[in-house]
Amino acid sequence: ILWFLKGRKKQVLHALKPKRGKTEYLLWALFGVGLLVQLAAEVFLAFGDGDDAYYVATSTVTVQTDTMYLQLPYTGGSTRLDIRHCLAPFPILVAFLSKVSGLHPAVVSHVVMPLLLIPLTYCIYGMLGSRMLAGKRKYLPVFLIFAEILVVWGNYSPYTAETFLMIRSWQGKAVLANIIIPAAFLLLYMIGERLAEKKRIEKGLWLLLFMAVESASLCSTQGCILLSTLLGCFDICILLAYKKWKPFFMSLLCLIPAAVYAGMYLWLR
Repeated sequence: ILWFLKGRKKQVLHALKPKRGKTEYLLWALFGVGLLVQLAAEVFLAFGDGDDAYYVATSTVTVQTDTMYLQLPYTGGSTRLDIRHCLAPFPILVAFLSKVSGLHPAVVSHVVMPLLLIPLTYCIYGMLGSRMLAGKRKYLPVFLIFAEILVVWGNYSPYTAETFLMIRSWQGKAVLANIIIPAAFLLLYMIGERLAEKKRIEKGLWLLLFMAVESASLCSTQGCILLSTLLGCFDICILLAYKKWKPFFMSLLCLIPAAVYAGMYLWLR
């Protein structure tokens, strides 16, 4: 859109960019076909999942009663505050999208959310792959096709990240495993690139990392622990490799949401 609004101006060095060969175009086409197959399976095929009885029902009760976690999704009766799920209100997001769109929560969960979250997952994988394959961008479609193969054949257990992406993509823990954690790796990779090249780390990267920690905590109560562990390992690495304390303290600031959510969970328990 920006390219169109700017008058479709070409870059000065556009002619110096290496042209893509037929093989690369073919590989990108294969990746596109694989993605369309996965999205078609989400839209047109059905599956049975026991979590529907809670998560989809929670979204439905929220829409119908305009309350949050005050009624049992199994029976509709009143209940106390659900400590286990109240700090991970992803079903409330589904309920909100259902309310504003007029679609049933089951349709939003099983059709709309996968169509949004699965392409977003591959976008993050592609951004990671473009950095790991720096100077070898022609292998990026191969990397993404390999990721698609892992996803399609990853249902060897009901608890794998691939199974959650294809079957439970509308659950917060699936978003945590397939989107938030890879996005955190991407942001830490970008921060590491700037440290290695002795460049200034933009404040926007720290803000995005802060939001990733916040999103992880909202998706699942495990998110605050997993992101804290990841950032802790990253901080140890940069201290040993670069002897710089500023990124360490900035990472601590990014962990404020995780500390708040962990404290709230312990207090409610």
